[in-house]
Amino acid sequence: GLSPVAGVNVGLSGTVKPDIKKEQFYENATVAYSQKGVFGASVHLTKNLSQVEARAVYHGLDSARVGLQVADLLGSRSATVGGEYAVDADTKVKAVIAGTGSKLQAGVAKTLGSGCTLTIGYAVDVADIGVVSKHKCGFVLDVQ
Repeated sequence: GLSPVAGVNVGLSGTVKPDIKKEQFYENATVAYSQKGVFGASVHLTKNLSQVEARAVYHGLDSARVGLQVADLLGSRSATVGGEYAVDADTKVKAVIAGTGSKLQAGVAKTLGSGCTLTIGYAVDVADIGVVSKHKCGFVLDVQ
């Protein structure tokens, strides 16, 4: 990769196999811009530059980050919007609306002590929001 201008990064990557072909050198390409501590955006070209995805993250708010991802820009354009808010030093709340509004996810992560985090999550397809049996909840206790 290279950085032609402050904040702009450009990169190409690929997989070289025993039978080298020129298209292996540009399987993926990325152009990214970031303003440290405020904003970041990137465009990713994948599958030999046949699929395009765009991402942006805004983290200029105290204790919060907001992100947007639009996948398959050349096709169906599936969007995901999410955010994270730090309630305090040990607790974060996250929410995501994925697939252009088709899935709603939320979670809370709490650091209980050194090397111990409890995460509680929730998910439902928006079309099934009125069907109680379709709501999913779970938790993960990560102890290291």
